[in-house]
This record gives sequence, structure tokens and C-alpha cells, in this order.
Amino acid sequence: MKVSKRTKTWLVAAVCTFCLGYGQSQATITDTVNYLPPTVVLSDEVTYAANGQLWPTLKHDGVAMADSAVKGDDANGLKEINRAIAIVQTKEGYGLLDSKGEYVVQPAYKTVNSANRGHELVFSNPKDKTAVGVKLDAPMIKRQGYASDLYFPFKDESTKRYGFKNVGDQIVIAPKYKDVVASFSEDRAFVKTEKGQIVGIDGTGSELFTVAADYVSPYNDGLAQIERRASGFNLFGGFGGLAIGGIFGGGDSGLGIGIGVGHGHGGYLGWGDYDDGFFGFGGVEVARDKVKRGYIDRDGRIVVDSKLDYVYPMMPFGTIIENDNQLAVVDKKGNFLIPFGDYTFEGINLSDSYIALKNKHTEKRGVLNYLTNKNVLPFIYDGIDFMNDSYIVATTADNKRVYKMEPARTEIFSLSKGAKHTYYGAEGYAWVTGDSLLGDGFTGYKIIDKTGQVVYEAKDIKIQKVSNFIGDYTAVKVGGKWGIMTINGQWLVEPTYKDIQFIVPTGEAVMIFR
Repeated sequence: MKVSKRTKTWLVAAVCTFCLGYGQSQATITDTVNYLPPTVVLSDEVTYAANGQLWPTLKHDGVAMADSAVKGDDANGLKEINRAIAIVQTKEGYGLLDSKGEYVVQPAYKTVNSANRGHELVFSNPKDKTAVGVKLDAPMIKRQGYASDLYFPFKDESTKRYGFKNVGDQIVIAPKYKDVVASFSEDRAFVKTEKGQIVGIDGTGSELFTVAADYVSPYNDGLAQIERRASGFNLFGGFGGLAIGGIFGGGDSGLGIGIGVGHGHGGYLGWGDYDDGFFGFGGVEVARDKVKRGYIDRDGRIVVDSKLDYVYPMMPFGTIIENDNQLAVVDKKGNFLIPFGDYTFEGINLSDSYIALKNKHTEKRGVLNYLTNKNVLPFIYDGIDFMNDSYIVATTADNKRVYKMEPARTEIFSLSKGAKHTYYGAEGYAWVTGDSLLGDGFTGYKIIDKTGQVVYEAKDIKIQKVSNFIGDYTAVKVGGKWGIMTINGQWLVEPTYKDIQFIVPTGEAVMIFR
């Protein structure tokens, strides 16, 4: 199936219009989080590693392996499972490592994509048409299926108009549109009519509503992001594009987009069911990306108006809005969770429902629960950072106080005012650097547990960068190369890689971060 450059732009899952990271503060060691760009795999294009066996991936449910018995799991058994954990890059190309430090896929491929809604990785060399697939034991997200999930745009060369075909190459919606703005998702697509209007259609081709926007992203979880051109704002909808009709579907459909390209789900910051309690992301940096956005529901009704001064990307609970120099938080139906107030946004935690704000009058920071609008920490601090599992780092005039907020606020330990830290992983470990209060006063990189006890100090190596922990693992950069270290400071793999990205299947896509 040949895929044109035009088709690629239709089938983009929405170029990431926001930045994801761990924490917005200068005091937080940040990670970059992206989505692997998706493709469609045809059965004769890929040879599967390990005869197509399902590869377990790193746990990201927020439960330490030692505590997994509460969920009915065998802790010892979980520790023995060999898992696919990270994509690595050498000068030869990309490969995949397991939790034994051995290759699932040798690093010899130019591009990496996800397929089958994030349940597969595909490593490919488009020029010689070789590809290796890895099947992942990823979560299954329950969602309603539609016949239009398998409809793809096509262009009638004689009329220069666009319609839709199914995977059997049968025309299901006649070519009568000037353009396809966004292909089908949740039985809705957006097309441009002869009059130049953007219209939402269903799988029968019925025109449902008109959209007053310059670009519309595909639906995700009942919402579509709309974008308008405005002075001082960018229009992100026109960027990007991915091969969709097979890995080697023609001369211009190779997987030229690889690791490091951020892709959201139609302007939606999510990874499945919010109630699943995805733990991997504590403080998420939602950047002001100069996109004039809003959101509509599946009937075309405005949920969040793009005419507001600023609308942040949609998150699992809702989003943050700004208007007339005030800030508020709304849910996914547009209802207020936190009413408008004189705040500046500082950071957000998606595992503990905390939002850090700055009071514009006092210039002091505090924390609110964005689901209940209750005060979590008073507005008396110079800075706020999050560490996961209800840990909050509050900066005072003298130091950083680390509080455990649940079941009741308790000060656990203190850090030097200039210290930086990562987030606690599910196993309860984090990196700290620039701190002289913990341990023997060593101010370099060190690993601490949730009581503030130092379990490892990097006195014998010169660490340049580290990542957050996922499970037992963290990426560490030494001498310009990346390796993977365990929670006790032992190398799983020595620093020999140009890049390392941990993989986290979400049930809809594959997140990569480091």
C-alpha cells in the first residue's frame, strides 16, 4: 500500500503541542517524555524477535515489588521476570535492551516506531527494507470500537477530491472533500468542504457540525483540540506526519521520524484510564507553547473556549485556563474545579492531584488539590517541587523541607537550598545532587530512599546527568555516554550509548523517556 506525503500528514496522531518533563522548577532534575510515532505493520514486512513472544515491560503502577502481594502478585516472581526496558542508540543505530542488560534487538536500525496501539515496537531500515518487531505485554485500554477505526483518506486524482477507503481498498465515503484535516478517531473525522469550512463527519459520511478553527486534532477520550491563528501564537496542527500504510509503503513513506519526536494524543496529555493511577509522572511540566487552543466534544459543543487568553493541554482530570490575568482549573466537561484567582501556574502532579501555584500579591507559593480545591500547603514558600507518593519539597529562606502529605503532613528530612532531585520511583528511590545535609556531606550525585537515608554516593565516577528511576533502573551519563544503573549504584550496562530511552507502553501508545 503506497502512502503519499499528503496521507502522512492526515494520519498524524497530533504533533506534540506541549512539553512534558518532570517538574518545572530549577530544583528538579528533569526528564524528557515523548511518544514513539506510530505506524501500521503489514504481516509480511516484519520478522519478530524471540519468535514473537510477548515481552513484559517495566511496572509503572506505583506499587513497589515488595508490596505487590497486596495486589495478589508474587513479589519474588516479579523480580525474576526478564523485561524489555529501554531503547538504546549507538553509531550503528537503535536497539532494545532487556533487564539482564542483553539485547532483544541489536542496535542496527535507523528508526523506531510503535504499532498496534503501542503493543509492538518496530525497528527498521527503510532503505534495505529490513525490520524487526517486538511484541509487548502492554495493558489493554477498554474503548468502544468503530468500523471507521480502519478508514483511511485517499485522493481521487481525476477530481482532486478526498474521500475514505477501508483496509480492503474499498471506497466507504466518496471523494468530495477539498481536504482531510484529521482522520477518523472515535468515529469522527474532520474534513474541509468546498466552501472551505471544517466539518465533523461520522463513519457514514454524515456532516454533523461545523468547527470554527484553523486546525482540529483527532478525538481522544471524547474531546478534540481545536486551534486558532492569533497574534503571538503558533499553529501546530500543520506540522508532522507519519507513514501509516505499512512500513515500506513507497518511496516517500519510510520511517524518517524516529526517537525524540514528541507525539500526544490530539493535544491530550494522557496514557489510558486516569483511575489506573499511572505513577510514572509526578510533577509534569506543561509548557506555555504559544498554541491558541480549545476543546470540543463529539457533538461539536465547546467544552473549553479557544477565545480564552490561554488554555493548557488537556490532562486526565481536565486542564488549566487563564483569562484576564487570572487562573482556574476545569474538568473535562468544562466545570470549574478551582475558580479563577490571582495565581501563576508553577507545576502539577498527576499522581497526587496537587497543583503548585504562586500568589500574585505575595509572590509566595503554595499547593492546592486540583480535584477538591482544598489547601494542601499554605502560600508561604519560595518554591515548590514534587517527588511523587505525596512527597512535596517546599523551599524556605534557609533550606528545602521535604514533607510527606499522606496520611498527615509530616516533615521527613531537609535538603540544602541549592539541591536538585529527581522523583521517587515506585521502589522508593531518588537522586539528589548539590546537597550537604544528607549522608556525610558529599554534595555530588547520591541515591536516597524515602526516609532521606543515602544508599549510594557517586564518589568514584563523575556523573553528568541522571534520569528518574523507573522500577530498579535509572539512566546515568558519564563521559558523554549513557548507561543504566540500579538502585544500589551497580551498573546494569556501562555508559557506552549515545542515548537511552526507557519504554512505557500505555495501552494506546509507547512513551519513551530519559
